[in-house]
Amino acid sequence: MTCDEGYPLDASDSAPSPLCYFTAGAHFSLLHAHRKALESSLLDKLYESKLRTRFALKGSVLRGDMDAKALPPDFWVSNLTSSGNTADITKSLSESGVGRFYNSAMANNTFALTWNDNSQKLSPNHTPEEKIRSDIKQWLDTLEVKDGKEFVTRLHQVTKNGHAEGVGLALLPEQDRSLEFVSECTASPNSATICKVGSIVPTGSTYGFESDVVHNADTTFPSSQMYMNMAILFCYMTQIERYAKIKKIETKDLQLYQEQVHDELGGSLHTHISVNSRSGEKAMTDTVKMAEKMCFLHVALRDAHPINFTDKF
Repeated sequence: MTCDEGYPLDASDSAPSPLCYFTAGAHFSLLHAHRKALESSLLDKLYESKLRTRFALKGSVLRGDMDAKALPPDFWVSNLTSSGNTADITKSLSESGVGRFYNSAMANNTFALTWNDNSQKLSPNHTPEEKIRSDIKQWLDTLEVKDGKEFVTRLHQVTKNGHAEGVGLALLPEQDRSLEFVSECTASPNSATICKVGSIVPTGSTYGFESDVVHNADTTFPSSQMYMNMAILFCYMTQIERYAKIKKIETKDLQLYQEQVHDELGGSLHTHISVNSRSGEKAMTDTVKMAEKMCFLHVALRDAHPINFTDKF
C-alpha cells in the first residue's frame, strides 16, 4: 500500500495520509469490538457508526520545541433500537486494539538507528539494538509487491486549487495547527466492511477502506491492526523527512523496520531506522528524536486518551 501526505507537505495527494490509514484501522477495531458486545439478535442488523480522530501540532523545528498532540477520539453508533449492556460495550471497546492504543501508555517504545552502517546510541530514554533482527530483515527482503485486490479506493479528491490549507504550509518551521479526520461506516453482517475516511481539518480527499470486522481475522483483507501499524510507520517516516527537509539534513536510502508486540502489559514497539547521510551523527540522532516528538501516533502511544463513546438509539 502507498501513502501520500497530501498538499500541506507539498505532495500530490495520490494516496491516503498516515492519519487516514490510522482512522480507518481504529474504526474497524472499534466496530469489531462493538459487534462482540452486541446482543445476538442485533448481529444481522445494519447500523451506522462514525469515528472522529483529532490531533494538534505546535512549536518550532528551529527552536527544537515542536510537539505533536493526540486528543481523545469520539465514536458514535446509531440506528439501533437497543445495543445491550452499555457497560459491556464500553469494556469491549476499551479492550480492543485501538482501545488499548488510546486508553493506556505503551510499556516500551524504543528506537535504533543505523547511520552509514554504524549503530548509534540515541539517548538514555531510547534503547537501540545493534542491528535489526537478521531473521526479520531476511524475511522482509524476500517480499515482493504484486498486483492484487485494491483495499483502498479514492472516493473524492480535493484539488490543489481548492485546498483550504496552503500547499506546503506543513513544511514551515513554525507550526500551530489542528488536524481532524472523520470515518463513516454502515456495518453489515457481511464479512467485508467499508469505512469512508476523509480529512476535515484541513480539507482533504476522501478514501474508502475495506476490512473484515466480523472476524477480524480474514486474511483476504487487511486487519484493523495492520492498518494502524502501517499508519504509525508512515507517520513517523513522514516526520523524519519533514524535519530533515526543514533543517536541510540528508536522508539517503531511508528505510524503517517496525516490530510491535501486543500483551497485557501494554505492549511494545521497536522502530529501527536505517539511513545513509553526510550530515553527521548529531544531525541524524536529533532527527530521530525530534521526529518522535512530532509524530502524532507515537505521542498517542505515549499517553492515555480515553475514547468517548456515544450510543444513539
